[in-house]
Amino acid sequence: MGSVRPSASLTHPLFLVALATLALNDHVLKATGAWPALSGKLSDFAGLLVAPLVLAWLCRASSRRAFLACHVAVGAGFAALQVPAIAEALERALPVHLWPDATDLIALPALAVSFLVLGRPRAHRPAPAIGAVALLLCAASNLPGSNEPPPRYPFPPAGVLETDVFIRNHLAADVPITVWRVRDEVTMDCDRVLLAPDEELATDDFGDEQRWTIASRDAVPLWDRRGGAMTRDCYAVRLKARDVEWIISWRDGTPPLREIPIRLEPHQSPEAGAMRISEEPRTPPYVPANVTVRRWEH
Repeated sequence: MGSVRPSASLTHPLFLVALATLALNDHVLKATGAWPALSGKLSDFAGLLVAPLVLAWLCRASSRRAFLACHVAVGAGFAALQVPAIAEALERALPVHLWPDATDLIALPALAVSFLVLGRPRAHRPAPAIGAVALLLCAASNLPGSNEPPPRYPFPPAGVLETDVFIRNHLAADVPITVWRVRDEVTMDCDRVLLAPDEELATDDFGDEQRWTIASRDAVPLWDRRGGAMTRDCYAVRLKARDVEWIISWRDGTPPLREIPIRLEPHQSPEAGAMRISEEPRTPPYVPANVTVRRWEH
């Protein structure tokens, strides 16, 4: 099948662009929380261009057969991690958090591009320093706690939820959110809070932040009523989604409490009364009638 020089391909423009994309995406774009669907897929494509060559360099692969084997190994491992049962088994055995997503498999053609382009003979001198940097970036992007999304909301995927105002993730990708609920001891003038919550409340009026990931088609209540949570005449919650903060307020009983499924099936549409986060970060979330949403810029 011919010979290859992985060490020489470390300076190939395609590899360098993929390496830069991986670094900027995993350590800059992901950190902002903006465009999580885009940043996740960029990481997959860039990683599948970088990882096989790094593996071949480490293994000192010198034949195209060995080079192909490195690509197959990376592809098989990547695909296996998208299987929920395998991801769960690894999480039980190792101190890692994995987020299987079958849509990530669309990045697999990057392996073919890597094999065909980076496997061509090159006369360039070896660049071990670039290989070392690439190895560190590949390792850092998979370290436990590194750029991983916040945990999913602590509900089982099946069952029902009693709530009034809730977010339904109608998008294909998971959406990380941060929530601050108004503290129990804070007294609010409901009429004024419903009219202009951003003017009536201050940062100190809210409790500790809670960070969650809403899986596609899942629902999360804005005011968690489990465990004897306080009932108020009105409620106020700060919500951060896609790196933009909003404040949402509503009166007790409007909307009324009701039971909803925690997760919708693929054929089911989001409820008419569901709050939905826009794909455009600066566009306010859709909220049902009698619920106020304002931009929070304190």
